[in-house]
Amino acid sequence: MTLNKTPEELAKFLSSEKAKNVAADYEDAIIIAGDTFIIHKGSMIGKPKDVTEAIKMLKEFSGKKIKVISGLAIIDTGNNKIINDYGVGFVNFRNLSNEEIEKYAATPESLRSAGAFTIAGRGCILAASTEGDFYSINSMPLVKLYLGLKKWGLMF
Repeated sequence: MTLNKTPEELAKFLSSEKAKNVAADYEDAIIIAGDTFIIHKGSMIGKPKDVTEAIKMLKEFSGKKIKVISGLAIIDTGNNKIINDYGVGFVNFRNLSNEEIEKYAATPESLRSAGAFTIAGRGCILAASTEGDFYSINSMPLVKLYLGLKKWGLMF
């Protein structure tokens, strides 16, 4: 049951389940999956369901520090191996004006990502700074992905 998991364990679990669902259809492939969510005030926050929810999220984040957790799963279906890990980063949001929030929330980008922002897109202007694993904030702990593939001899 996922409710008894820490946010880090849940990120690993969700990414693993995504990878396993895809891997079931392939006999000899490398499957990579991830899952990202925000932790703020003890709550897990995913993608907003609409612009109104995106505005609410961004208003809550304005001037605050949020935690971003991204799970990673790599499955080698040919050798029945799996690597399951996660990365953590933090975003320190600027104090945002209502106009900035509403204009950004009106972009399609705000509805595509956990927490209603994408650090690698227009959402980068919402952040004053980041800490920790930037790539986890951007949806995938890329260094851990590289190291996992390297461990299997698939990267230099």
